[in-house]
Amino acid sequence: MDQEKAADIRKYLREIGADIQLSDESTELHDIVKEISICWSQCNDTEIEGIFNSIISLLLMLPERRYDTDIEPFCNSVVEGSMKSGRQAVGLKILFHGIYEGKIIRYVVYLGMLKLVSFTKSLYLVCTDLAVLKKWRSFWNLSPQQWCKLLRSLHQTLLTCNESDEAAKIMYELLFSFSEENADEAKEDAVSCVVNAFMDKECYLFDHLINLLPVRALQKSDPLLYELLDIFVYKKLPDFLEYLQNHEDYISNIVGLDKEDLLRKMKILTFLTLASNNVKELDYADIKSELKLNSNEEIEAFFVDAIRSKTIKAKINQMDSKVIITSTAQRTFNINHWVDLKRKLLVWKENLHIISKQLQTMSLDLSNPL
Repeated sequence: MDQEKAADIRKYLREIGADIQLSDESTELHDIVKEISICWSQCNDTEIEGIFNSIISLLLMLPERRYDTDIEPFCNSVVEGSMKSGRQAVGLKILFHGIYEGKIIRYVVYLGMLKLVSFTKSLYLVCTDLAVLKKWRSFWNLSPQQWCKLLRSLHQTLLTCNESDEAAKIMYELLFSFSEENADEAKEDAVSCVVNAFMDKECYLFDHLINLLPVRALQKSDPLLYELLDIFVYKKLPDFLEYLQNHEDYISNIVGLDKEDLLRKMKILTFLTLASNNVKELDYADIKSELKLNSNEEIEAFFVDAIRSKTIKAKINQMDSKVIITSTAQRTFNINHWVDLKRKLLVWKENLHIISKQLQTMSLDLSNPL
């Protein structure tokens, strides 16, 4: 360790009120780390950045046996401090990349970076690629509990930074990591996952959630939420309206969902069910009946919204009072759909084979003209 630099830092901290020794014997870094929090109240941004970078340079010189005693307390002090900035997040990023890739102390630094990034909204400073994170998990030999903590922290950071799609992927990975034996431990995660999916204005399909083991466990631990999810996966508008009539207080005041947003989504999902099985057109009268719409104008307004949701491609035939359906999203995807997909791919493959043979024949004919 650079003793002269450490002595200068120690002297500076003493001058601004830190309880720290100045004797030659005080060469350890942990006493500097212990007193670093005084900077958050006594120094301006420029001074904090200077001392921050100086301490990081000293931490990177430490022998590995000192990582836990010095680096972890330093990260904790930074993320718990009253002053947080993008500069500090950059500093932790430098510290992170200065440590050998296989050292588990990087896990501690990464969690600290996530907390700072949540505060500063500087998401670009941290890696969020799940493939890379899984590689780090292997390098660091993380326990299941540590891996879950990392995913939870990343999920919260992504939500804070308004990256709801990426946050949903991370939450799915988190819930997927639980088994039947410990699924109950993830109740809060499962509730958060389902509620956030309902709140996400761009999310309309929910069948991928219902088979996650922690979500299944909600049948016992939070049956009303599971029932609502079941309606959004398998059922139609009348089922939702009945549920809403019986549990409006639960939706609005306990879970905190907007019933109008849920109603809008449920109408779109009900239409997806109506349009399933390769239905090519639907009469206005059928749509009015199923979606509880009162006029042609309401149907047309609904379709403007539905088409914007990107779950439906359709055209309105006002003259004949019909909706011509081009394509719809698949509301659920079960074993029968996989079988059908396989059949279509085999047909597609055979057609390509026929076209290939025809092209070869044409090529031979062109190369050997009469």
